[in-house]
Amino acid sequence: MISELGIIVLAGGLSTRMGTDKTRLPWGSTTLLGEMLRKAVLTECGEILVSINRELEESEAHIIEEARSFGRHIQLVPDTIAMKGPLSGLQSALSVGTREAYIVVSADMPWFSFHWLPSWEVHIDAFLQGELLAMVPYVGLQEYEPLAAIYKRSVLDTIQESLEGEDVSMHGVLDKIPYMEMDMIEEAELYSNVNTRLSYKLAKAKSANRERSVPIVTISASQSKSGKTAVATSLINRLSQRGIVVGMVKSDGHGFSMDQEGTDTWKASQAGAKAVAIAGPNGYAMVVHGESMQRQQQLIRLANEMPVDLVLLESRSHGVAPIIEVVRANHNDTRLQQSEDIVAVVTDIDDTLDGNTICEQFSFSDEDMDRLADWILKELL
Repeated sequence: MISELGIIVLAGGLSTRMGTDKTRLPWGSTTLLGEMLRKAVLTECGEILVSINRELEESEAHIIEEARSFGRHIQLVPDTIAMKGPLSGLQSALSVGTREAYIVVSADMPWFSFHWLPSWEVHIDAFLQGELLAMVPYVGLQEYEPLAAIYKRSVLDTIQESLEGEDVSMHGVLDKIPYMEMDMIEEAELYSNVNTRLSYKLAKAKSANRERSVPIVTISASQSKSGKTAVATSLINRLSQRGIVVGMVKSDGHGFSMDQEGTDTWKASQAGAKAVAIAGPNGYAMVVHGESMQRQQQLIRLANEMPVDLVLLESRSHGVAPIIEVVRANHNDTRLQQSEDIVAVVTDIDDTLDGNTICEQFSFSDEDMDRLADWILKELL
């Protein structure tokens, strides 16, 4: 039964590649750790342990308090062996745990969920009654995910042996124990983690787009005549060839007019109509006047009303994340300021661009435009 399992959340890593404690990174209304705890308390698992080496953030402590309010207790477990990676966190948590087996998951997996538990319950019951020591997800391409697996407490002896040796990797432990393979190829995204600043930016961008009625990708540049429209139309063509219905929104900071003086819609606007629309056999158009909302809100609202799969937004200074920046060699000294929202750059500069923006880099070539279209579908939607 699922209630016989516990959950161990590993949150004591060094975050070397990220450069900051990744479990503290914002995610929605909480942090990456807080989001994982929120998911854990909604399961039927009987015990929740957190391997952690820091004080809780306010939002994380709030989740723990919420859990207590409906009868769930979350126990924080400090590492007993320092500087040994996730294996030492697992050893510490298993040592104080009371369940026969635990779902062990790293806190840096924002897409992970426990929705698969009911469909695997029969296999879990057989596992608990058998002699295997772990159930490990297979995610394809000869890759297994030991940081989102199920382990019996009886694996502790092997973990202790590994901690006393040179190989303290989780894969090293798997090489020493019998385990069951879980075919999770169709659910491989669950096991994607954020180890770098770029992977975190991409995860946030994908999350934002999945919360929108229609996903948005902004094509932006600090200067006019940079090639934004060329990049946008090239992507529209390539994404359409891949079966994506694409819309485009042009952000015009100078104002525009779609009406000609003397037309019926012009007369309606002059008379005070807040919105006017015209419809014909080939389509329709609408103009809304004087909305008192911020430009970004206007753009998102307009995109949400489009009957498409994806909206490309072309803008100079009012882009909506995620942003693909277009940079020409003669404009490299005037880059966009929204570095945290920029996930990719299209440029005619051969070398890696200078600056603090961590992002993917593409050229204007046909080959790279194809690569960018595929990258958008994989990373931003």
